[in-house]
Amino acid sequence: MPNPFARNMIAWRVLLLRRNASEGLAVETERGLCLPEIEIPEGCRVARSLNEAIKDKWGIDAYSLYPLDPAGASRIYVIEALSFDAEPPESSRWLALNVTLSSEFSDPADFEAIRRWRHKLAASQQDRSIDPFAEPGWLPSCQDWVAECLQPIPLTLTGVFLQCNASPTFSLIRFETDGAAAWFKAVGEPNLREYAVTSLLCTELPAFLPRVLGAKPEWHAWVALEADGTPLSQTSEFPSWRQAARDLAAMQKESRRLASVLLQSGARDIRTNALCSQIDTFVSLMRELMARQVQERPSRLTNSEIDLLEEDLRTALQFLQHDGTPDSLLHLDLHPDNVIAGAGKTVFLDWAEVGVGHPFLSFAYFLEHFRRQFTNSDRLLDSLAHEYLSVWNSGDSLDTVRTLSASALAAVFAYAISIPVDRDKIFRDHSLAGYFRSLARRMKRYGERAHSETASFREVIA
Repeated sequence: MPNPFARNMIAWRVLLLRRNASEGLAVETERGLCLPEIEIPEGCRVARSLNEAIKDKWGIDAYSLYPLDPAGASRIYVIEALSFDAEPPESSRWLALNVTLSSEFSDPADFEAIRRWRHKLAASQQDRSIDPFAEPGWLPSCQDWVAECLQPIPLTLTGVFLQCNASPTFSLIRFETDGAAAWFKAVGEPNLREYAVTSLLCTELPAFLPRVLGAKPEWHAWVALEADGTPLSQTSEFPSWRQAARDLAAMQKESRRLASVLLQSGARDIRTNALCSQIDTFVSLMRELMARQVQERPSRLTNSEIDLLEEDLRTALQFLQHDGTPDSLLHLDLHPDNVIAGAGKTVFLDWAEVGVGHPFLSFAYFLEHFRRQFTNSDRLLDSLAHEYLSVWNSGDSLDTVRTLSASALAAVFAYAISIPVDRDKIFRDHSLAGYFRSLARRMKRYGERAHSETASFREVIA
């Protein structure tokens, strides 16, 4: 019987390089040469899985450069062997890429992939526009720089590393040391803001972020010590979540003075005025999406229901605008993997999705992940909300149910309008259109429940 838990496998052809990218690995077959093929599980981190598979299958230590076709037209990954004299696997040999002929290959597409890679590399080197992680040989120089950053600690690299992702402008690598591990991260468009924002937050709010040991502006890269603790995704201990809620509020409260500079650094503008300006566009989109819905279930929202949703949105945002809570730092991707629970403190990772706005929106995202991880979470929600609100209260009276309910509605709206897809693509993609309709229905439920004066916060977000 087939294993119901088995993961689908995806095949990648690899352009495996050695000797300063002068040679590439080819498999010898009866019909001619071909690029080697590696199968990895669907949905995994591609660079990490390919590196590990090459090591397991052929005994070659390697690191990934980038997919040759980023849009996924063909699954070909450019990878480099770390050893200058890496031995070829059985029935394979290294080819001098500058003299390779098309006639040697059984599939012309393999030779064409090599030709396109060589042309792309030569052109970018000639006009000096090559991206930092597209240049063969970049990893050893990166390791040297990371080693320099670690010297003051002092820590020493062991040579073991784990490459989590790879592209010409993005990189995320965990380097093992003789003590705490170090993380190297570099970002490119459209997430360049993460470099500036991370640099700012590590300077201004060091208690809530990993310790940064060095930065490389030309790569938009930095090195940080691995945070000591456990990701919330790996713990079911409620006290860790409660501490994280409290630390989230403390970090946001301390960040109020940074609101303007965060916006200048590229943080998203999620302030209530900015959200209000998007309501008309969103409502117009929802009317058309609902009108185009073909299936009967789930029920489409009527125009009158969309009118009420619009009214609830405006009411919620106006309430948040005038509740007296100052705009502050928003982490818009509070996935439990990005929250590290340590001894008496919490560290927040991955600031690619950062904004400025009403702080309770971040707490609404935090609660969503909490409810997914704790299936019987209703009895704990009040305690979690109390922990978060206690930092903000400081003697002031807050209409907690109304504030949290308005934040839950506003958070879904802010998420919906921040999804980076244009209107035409939504209409072309049935699954995407269905997802947007589901967000509207969820917002409608939040708005309706918030009308009840006796509803608890738990009932509103159920």
